[in-house]
Amino acid sequence: MLCAFRHGSTGPKVFLYFGQMIASHCSTTSLLSLPENKKGGGKNALREHRQFRSLFGCSPEVVAEIWYRIAPRAGGDISLKKGAEPRHLLWALLFMKVYANEDVLCSIVGGVDNKTFCFWTRY
Repeated sequence: MLCAFRHGSTGPKVFLYFGQMIASHCSTTSLLSLPENKKGGGKNALREHRQFRSLFGCSPEVVAEIWYRIAPRAGGDISLKKGAEPRHLLWALLFMKVYANEDVLCSIVGGVDNKTFCFWTRY
């Protein structure tokens, strides 16, 4: 899925994937994979979207739209820091939704250090 991001595809499924990676760090039950890879995808997809929304405060579709609007494009006025990735947007949304101290948030997103987390969430 990371390859899809690098080639410019940053739709809702990419954000759902990154959200699942983050959620698997803070839960004993992993979210496993994308909905279309599961049997009985309807209920699982609804559950995954509900979990995503509870962790980040909005749906993957809304996050994809935010990314589209802030992502650098040729001739655009808005520019992100060099190296910004979709997961960094999820970190910022998590920071706003949970508003815990950096140690807790770093544990949730997978053990990144405080300096890295603050760099990507507070600019």
